[in-house]
Amino acid sequence: MIVPLVDRLERRAVGVGIEPCDRDDALRWFAARFEEAGVVDSADAAFAALVEREEIASTVLVEGVAVPHARVPGARRLAFGVMRVARPIAFGRGAADTVELLFAVIGPPEETAGHVALLAGIARLLDSARRRSRLLAAETSEALVETLGETGAQS
Repeated sequence: MIVPLVDRLERRAVGVGIEPCDRDDALRWFAARFEEAGVVDSADAAFAALVEREEIASTVLVEGVAVPHARVPGARRLAFGVMRVARPIAFGRGAADTVELLFAVIGPPEETAGHVALLAGIARLLDSARRRSRLLAAETSEALVETLGETGAQS
């Protein structure tokens, strides 16, 4: 089933001007928001799953953008959040892997097809330099959500 990307967005996991000090701090921020929103039972479990996935291979997708993702036992539904950081942070393995924009995807282990479709939808969205620029220009969480909605991207 094709779903508009914005329909999977957990608005409590959207932030602009966030100041994580590093990759793990950014992942903790997402995990806490997903727990607060009831997407996952445990922020600790979500954080551990996101870190474990990052250790396999960095999720820096295009210059300045990472898409950390994990399937978590106890996740109630498939969702994603978006963060635009105040200053670029080191995220990948290389010195050049700094990011300003992060999309975090979380979902239950049994939702493999939906998880892959959501990642593909985000990748298509990020394929356009113009859309990435618009997302990076958003000055508020509301503007970021609005920009995502305007793209019409689907998962």
